[in-house]
Amino acid sequence: STPQTYFNSLKAVRTSFPLFEGDFFPYADNAQSYWTGYFTTRPVVKEQARNYHSLLRSSEIAFVFARHISDTSNNSPYDWISLFNDLQNARRDTALILHHDGITGTARREVVSDYLFRLDRARVAMQTCLSLCTSILLTNKRTPSLIFYNPRTFFALNFPDEVFPIIFQNPLAWFRQE
Repeated sequence: STPQTYFNSLKAVRTSFPLFEGDFFPYADNAQSYWTGYFTTRPVVKEQARNYHSLLRSSEIAFVFARHISDTSNNSPYDWISLFNDLQNARRDTALILHHDGITGTARREVVSDYLFRLDRARVAMQTCLSLCTSILLTNKRTPSLIFYNPRTFFALNFPDEVFPIIFQNPLAWFRQE
């Protein structure tokens, strides 16, 4: 059959159809659980997802460069395998928020709490990686000199000398102006 055949048959049986006027939303599957507001539901989670994916990209880039210039022998003072595994887990944790219920804000409260816990765990791993790798790139020291004050972009470099290099990086694929 074709859609036209179906509708012709339907019209032969019924001459009028109920008409719904209004909006289908807000849809609620139970009390206080509305499935609306893609752009307005849980904006903090959406902001964190974006910021932490940016931080992940920065951490990955710093890891590659630091690993490249560091001692590749077994005598390296850095545990590159553990650092890589931590980054891998951070990738998984930050990717999880992109699930269709996570990024849209339609997940249940308990699930969102788990997403936020995982994002925070990933943030700690990414900041640790970025701190160590940036320290290696800037100073070749064994202890991190990069201290984060805010997971967004604010941090301070602690060096014993008064003159030191500063690196700014934009991990986004487009020009950024602040």
